[in-house]
Formats: sequence, C-alpha cells, structure tokens
Amino acid sequence: MEWKRPDVIRPPLPGYALQIKHAWKSQSEQTYLLTGDEHWDSPECYLKLLCQHLEECGQRNGLWISNGDLWDAISSRDDQRGSKGTLREEHCKVDYLDQLVDDAIDTFRPYLGMLVYIGTGNHEQKIRIKKETDLTARFCEKANAIRKESGIGPIHRAGYAGAIRFQFNIYGTARLSHSMWLQHGNNSGPVTKGTIGANRRAAAVHGMSLYVTSHIHEQWCLSNTIIRLNDSTGRIEQHDAQHVQLGSYKGDFRTDGEPTWYTMMTGGSSPKPIGGSWLRFYAPTGRRVKFEVTPTDVDYPNLLDYLAKPHVGKRRAA
Repeated sequence: MEWKRPDVIRPPLPGYALQIKHAWKSQSEQTYLLTGDEHWDSPECYLKLLCQHLEECGQRNGLWISNGDLWDAISSRDDQRGSKGTLREEHCKVDYLDQLVDDAIDTFRPYLGMLVYIGTGNHEQKIRIKKETDLTARFCEKANAIRKESGIGPIHRAGYAGAIRFQFNIYGTARLSHSMWLQHGNNSGPVTKGTIGANRRAAAVHGMSLYVTSHIHEQWCLSNTIIRLNDSTGRIEQHDAQHVQLGSYKGDFRTDGEPTWYTMMTGGSSPKPIGGSWLRFYAPTGRRVKFEVTPTDVDYPNLLDYLAKPHVGKRRAA
C-alpha cells in the first residue's frame, strides 16, 4: 500500500489547533508514536530504547508527537536538582545549554522528518524561567532549517497544552475527523496513578476523541463514555474518548541499585512504566475512521542494556 504523507497545517494564530490532513483513496492507516518525558540527556535515560521505537516508527511510515520534557536539563549552574551524577560526560562543558540543543539535533537527526508536534514540559519551562532561554524553540529553529532542505514543513512547537485535529478525506468524498487534547500534566497521588485526572480533563475540555498526558511517569489508557446532543441533528448520542497516560524513558527505578532522584527524594520503591504509545488510525469502511492505542514494546528484563548510547546506524533523510 503506497503511503502518502499527511499535510501538516500549523495554526494561523495562537489559540488554534494543529491540523493534520489525511487523503485516503483506499483502506489506509496512519501510525503516530506518542512519547513524553524522554529526558534524553539524562544518564538514566533508556536512549537506545527511544531510538529503537523511533526506528520502528519510521518503518511504519509513522509520525512522532512529543508531549514535553524531551530534555532533563537539571545540571545547569545553581540548579539544586543536579549533581555530577545527573550529567552525561559529553555535556560537561561551559556552554551546557547550547550543548543540549546541538546534541539533541545530532541525536535525533535521523528522525527529525517524523516530528510534527513538540510540547513544553516542566523541565523546559524551568529553564525558561531560571535561565531565560527556550530549549524547545531553539531546537525547532535548527530542526526546521534541516527539514526545509528536504522540503518538509516546520515542526509545530506547542506550549504546556495544545490540540491536534486529525482530518480524513476518504475517496475524496467522506470528510471525518478526530481531535486530540495534549497537556504535559500535573502531579497526582501514587494510588490513583493519575487516573482521577481523566474525569477532570473531560469535564474541562469537551468534544475530544483523545486526551494525552505525561509528566507523572505512569502509563495507562482508559475509555470515558459520555452523552452529548448533536447540535446539527438534535440526536442524543454516546461519545467515547480515550485517555492516554504516557510513560517515561527515564529510569526512575534501577534494578542494579544505583540511586536515582526518584528513589532518594520521593521514597519511591517501585518501578515506573517505560516507553510511549502507538496511535493507529484506520478506516474499515469509507464512512468511518477508527483508532486504537497500544503501548510500545519494552524488554523489561534487559532494560539496563538500553542505557548505553545507541548506535544510530544508517541515517534517514529528514
């Protein structure tokens, strides 16, 4: 089946959703890799696993959506969260923040063409407040220059929250859509693992097919069914939405006993889920587009093998 890249249309003004338009002429599908809290620059990041998932995304002709905290960035001067153990050797330089931008470009260069949306997390926002520089904006500026050489439009740099409208034109006649609300997230209790926030988000943000959060390094997906009145037809309808909590790629808990911020500062004694989620849109008929969300595959018994800096291999054109 021939793959046609969707058209990504950036919002004309602040306060509008990113639009991604799919033109399907037959039974087609489109995959998205949803990630958050990658913390790629941390020595505790399973960076090789992240790159493995991005490689798989490329093999699926997928696109990448990142929901904030791509960086850890806790080792700048006067940052009380940092120490020698929170800094990778190659970033131990005077221009630390510059290195984080440049090395992110080098690390993710094979995958820059897949990235369509990047959010701002609390770690990036902390740098904006304390150091008055925007890692995400600087990364996008350099990444977009590389993408432009390949004829690919710019990455949508979002804030702490944002929206995406997925539109589907099937056979040139049926026009269908699904909407996604993304928010980096906020703290929640260890017992509920953030699930209590699903109802709160649904009550505050209406009409979405998907709600995506990260931040708390938990992972789950649950459905929330509501009743709504169709304003166009007057029909009473049930509407099903998926609430997706994304895991992290940072090793909060280490089986080798190495101390981490999570185990030392929060008293955390249990592992956290690792990885992101796959979002697949597909059209079983010409009149309906369905979607499914599944977690990325993680080889948990051998997680420590993924802490090594990955071999990038053959580079894919951006």
